[in-house]
Parts: sequence; structure tokens; C-alpha cells
Amino acid sequence: MEKVGILVVSYGARAVAMIDAFTRSPNYNVKIYVADKQRNPFNAEKATEQAVIPDLNVNDILKFAEKHKEEIDFGIVGPEKPIINGIRDIIE
Repeated sequence: MEKVGILVVSYGARAVAMIDAFTRSPNYNVKIYVADKQRNPFNAEKATEQAVIPDLNVNDILKFAEKHKEEIDFGIVGPEKPIINGIRDIIE
């Protein structure tokens, strides 16, 4: 089974639904790395690692992603604030 690492920037239910779908994949061994606005028990249970970043500061998300850069294959950002603040350009 192929391994895939996913960074999920989470604010709420949208990310929970994505994480649930990813972790149920029968085709991939999925490792989830979650940068959460607040501690979410579901995300904490499903994630390989979870970081709580209350303001979803792009630089703090970057630090978390850099710790796991060898394991993360791609990222998904749920909330708009990090997107507006340029997370894509900073992480790339």
C-alpha cells in the first residue's frame, strides 16, 4: 500500500470531513499532519501529528510543515485566512 502524507490546515467541520475521507482510503496508507485553529478531538485521534495554532499564523504553519517535510506530499487549506495571507507561496 502506497504511503501518502497530507498537511491539513483546519478550522472546522470541512477539514474533519476531508480527514475522515482520507483516512478511510483503502488504496493508501495516509498520514495526516493537522494544523488546527483549536484542538479537535477527531483530528487529534486521526492525525499522525496535530499542532494547535489559534490564529492560523502562516509562519507557525510553515514551521509545523517544515518539521514533517519529508513525510508531507501535499497540503489542503480549509480556512480562507491562511490562503489570503499567502500560505501557498510561503510553503512552496
